[in-house]
Amino acid sequence: MKSSKLGQLTFRLARLLWRTDPADMPWWKAAGLRTLRIGYAVGRDLLGGQLNLHAMSLVYTTLLSLIPLLAVSFTFFRAFNLDSGFEQLLISYLKPLGNKGEQLATAVVDAVKTLDYTLLGSLGVLFLFYTVFTLIHKIEGAFNFTWHIRYPRKLSQHFEYLSVILLGPLLIFIVFGFTTAVMGTRVVGSLRRIEPVGALFSLTGELVPYLLVIATFTFFYLFVPNTRVKVGSAVVGALISGLLWETTSRAFSSIVVTSARYQAVVSSFAIPLLFMIWLYVSWLILLVGAAVAFYHQHPEFLGIAREEIRLSNRVQEKLALLLAYLIGRNHYEGVAPWTAAELAKKVSLPLDVVTAVLESLEKGRLIAASGRRESVYLPARPFEDVQLREVLEAVRTIEEGPYLNVARVSIEPTVDDLDDRLAAARDEILADTTLKAWVTATPTEETTTS
Repeated sequence: MKSSKLGQLTFRLARLLWRTDPADMPWWKAAGLRTLRIGYAVGRDLLGGQLNLHAMSLVYTTLLSLIPLLAVSFTFFRAFNLDSGFEQLLISYLKPLGNKGEQLATAVVDAVKTLDYTLLGSLGVLFLFYTVFTLIHKIEGAFNFTWHIRYPRKLSQHFEYLSVILLGPLLIFIVFGFTTAVMGTRVVGSLRRIEPVGALFSLTGELVPYLLVIATFTFFYLFVPNTRVKVGSAVVGALISGLLWETTSRAFSSIVVTSARYQAVVSSFAIPLLFMIWLYVSWLILLVGAAVAFYHQHPEFLGIAREEIRLSNRVQEKLALLLAYLIGRNHYEGVAPWTAAELAKKVSLPLDVVTAVLESLEKGRLIAASGRRESVYLPARPFEDVQLREVLEAVRTIEEGPYLNVARVSIEPTVDDLDDRLAAARDEILADTTLKAWVTATPTEETTTS
């Protein structure tokens, strides 16, 4: 009964949010409506449970790879003579656990410092790096899920990816250390005694933690997803997750400090439990911000839940023809090739849908993806050698395999005869037309890739 009421409420809210076109509203009302739509979409994803499952999965993987990851990070910091900075970053993260968080951070750092790689042996070192890469793969998988990306990075790219992940916190720490050093100079101390400059410096001191957290989240949102993320969208997602992080951190710290039960069992079970809870909250906040960044960059997904994306056979066939036409037109007119995101924007359809059809055309050896950071699509073989009917066959036969294929349902001659006549009629209409002849037969004046 409660679930049906919740479903009715969700339906009414969705209908209210999408009843009005933002283009017909003043800019401030349109911005408010888009904000509400993004909030609705993120809430829908949270209620769907997938973001929560990814956050819990990341907690489990983090616990397994915690010491190896910290060992690799500590080695990276030590190379820049920033051993104390590594400990300060860890203490800062565990600050919501109160005084015991600092003790836990110190104990972990001491364990990492005493780790002797020579005792591990070659297999031990390989396993250490394997656990680190497993965590990185999980993080990328969670971000790719949020961004509706079907393919992870290649294994060779994970080495570059690891250096970027390690370099980010290091740069943030350097900026934080520089800011702290500047704020501690005599000049700044003298200025603090002058009002309203002193109040301005106090406000800056309060804002610096927020800004550093937001900068860190922006860094992750730009580099972790296996796609090109716009800076503006990454900043919007980082603003939301940064505010959530700082606010939740202070609330969590307050609860820990004032809890009498926590004080009673702090020496036995509470610290690991609270650490896992905070770890889960941290990952969830990171993924919520990633979802906000995604919906800000791709508003076409706002009204579509994942389980609702279904294409009829007719739509798939027409979309395959449209994508093949657009890719071929740009190729023969010398225009820059399309990316999947550009094609999705061009046809006004979600990226998942477009990517699925592009996969069908790739498996049919009609188009090929090229590029590292973000693939562009080109003809896999000369379009003058490709029959137009092959485009339709690529999406019509994509789910067929050795067991489930059209031959398995050929048991009635009457049905088989009708199917053959339909295929013959289609072939007669296409009349052995090549894809190049079709694409170049109707040249267009406007050739844009956006």
